[in-house]
Amino acid sequence: MDPYLSFNDISRKPGFTGIIALLLVFQLAITPVGGGTLNELDTDPSKPDGLVKYVVKSGDCLSLIARKVLNDATLWPRLASYNGLANPNLIFPGQLISIPIDWFAAAGSSAGTSTTVVTPPVVAGNTGNTGNAGSTGSTGSTGSNGGTTGTAGPAPDFKDPSFPAGEVTAGSADFNKWVDSGIAATDSSKVPELTDVYGKKVEKDDIIKAIVMIESSGRHTKNGKVIENAWGFTGFMQLSKGFGDGRFDPSRNIAMGTNYLLSTCMKSASPPAGKNKTYNEADNLAERLVKAAAGYNRGPYATANNISSKLKSGEKALDSPWKDVVTSIDPKGKSYMHEGVHYGIKFKACLGLSLTTSEREWMKSYRGYSDAQFDSWKDKLYSDVHNI
Repeated sequence: MDPYLSFNDISRKPGFTGIIALLLVFQLAITPVGGGTLNELDTDPSKPDGLVKYVVKSGDCLSLIARKVLNDATLWPRLASYNGLANPNLIFPGQLISIPIDWFAAAGSSAGTSTTVVTPPVVAGNTGNTGNAGSTGSTGSTGSNGGTTGTAGPAPDFKDPSFPAGEVTAGSADFNKWVDSGIAATDSSKVPELTDVYGKKVEKDDIIKAIVMIESSGRHTKNGKVIENAWGFTGFMQLSKGFGDGRFDPSRNIAMGTNYLLSTCMKSASPPAGKNKTYNEADNLAERLVKAAAGYNRGPYATANNISSKLKSGEKALDSPWKDVVTSIDPKGKSYMHEGVHYGIKFKACLGLSLTTSEREWMKSYRGYSDAQFDSWKDKLYSDVHNI
């Protein structure tokens, strides 16, 4: 995921991080630590039904607290709302988080008057079951318009993608719940209804899983630590530092990445003031979705006006028709939009969307693949996404 023009791009300005750090240090210095020691849960007899007060400790975020105390990380929005937290990313060591006792019963947890924090459940990876490779069938002949015609064979069925045990991955027991929760909390009304080349409806969870597999190969942790690259892109959906510390929590990482993709990148046809739309009348529904994915990678407003300094002579940005963007970028070259084209074609392969001749030839040239190697590559991508 590229930092360019993301909705949090102000946090990338020089000096901004340092200023925020100083403000946080000041906030920590003036925040009173009341009610006891860290790791403590206290009942509040002043409330009729009683409250449990959790004392925030270093490294906590709301979703982590929800998982530790209520055994369900997806309940963090309720914690934020109940405690009147305008910015759920800003909580501090020593701060008290109030939780109604009856929430524990609903979550299957136990509060009582114990001072021991409920131990979070261990999320183990799933190594997957071994399946039989199926026939990928024939994609048909190439039409004169650059598209593919004919009827595809049965959907490819490779063995389930393998994930290391003991890590937080797309094979973890709660992964699909995290994806579903992220979609449910997002305005996804702009997502088009599409059918893949195998006759299967492209579901919204397929879209999110495709991004997760492209961004992190389905892994949130490695050797017990959340994956983070040299630029600070983190976790399942490789979120930037601008998303805050919540990106380290798997459920919130997916929720924020899903919202960014479906509510920001997918809506770039009607951008906010000062931004240029990437929508083009020549794009079909599949290409509009692909542009959202390319925008997730290059920035949702990666238009000619916004990234002119990053374009080489003759290269097209996302406000041009997608087919023209593909043909304008040299598959063997290195440029800002090169990665956007690669990302978009890979995204289409993950979802089993029909690839044009230009897209096939672009990726074959980039990877040095024969026809057979390319077909094996795209079938494996589709199978991995749909076997999670």
